[in-house]
Amino acid sequence: MLPLFYKMALQPKISVCTENNCKTLSITDITGLLSGDGTWGTPDLARADVDTATISVLSPNNSAYIDFDVTAQLTADPLTTDVFLVDIAYSSLNLPTNLSNGIYKFIYTITDASNNTYTYNLTKVITCVSRCCVDGMIAELPNKMQCDCCDTLGFIKDIQIAESIMLGLDLAGACGNVEAVNTQLATLDRICINRNCGC
Repeated sequence: MLPLFYKMALQPKISVCTENNCKTLSITDITGLLSGDGTWGTPDLARADVDTATISVLSPNNSAYIDFDVTAQLTADPLTTDVFLVDIAYSSLNLPTNLSNGIYKFIYTITDASNNTYTYNLTKVITCVSRCCVDGMIAELPNKMQCDCCDTLGFIKDIQIAESIMLGLDLAGACGNVEAVNTQLATLDRICINRNCGC
């Protein structure tokens, strides 16, 4: 049985979600607090003892990571379990109009005063553009069903295929299967172009 204050290395974690109509990445530290299993505080590293904290982001359109310093945000409140770190606008990632479809990679790096480094890697598939397209198709379905000249069954089939692909993208992304993600995104693009979604 482990002692009450068993010490293990800090295991930082983050969550990433999209906001502002897919124009912003919102990143939160979800490492946890004072549970003694790699979380912040006794017996592990306290947030007050963090020397630097950095979020590095690699978007589908970039060949190099872009770094964001989140030290001040992380160390500001030592008693909050989950800590909001940063909102990253699409323009800060050199993206033209929004968060484009594809695989985004994140590295969360913590250093302390003794130059120890703790890292967390996260891969996330973002599909905002495709989600917009599929939602638009679903919204259009009632109109299609009232149109005598429309290929309603074909339209419904495309919606079903698109929704299935959206589910598959989450699984492929979680496994880091880049080829599968890109193939499925290309299929979604073809459906959306054919249906003129305008997203």
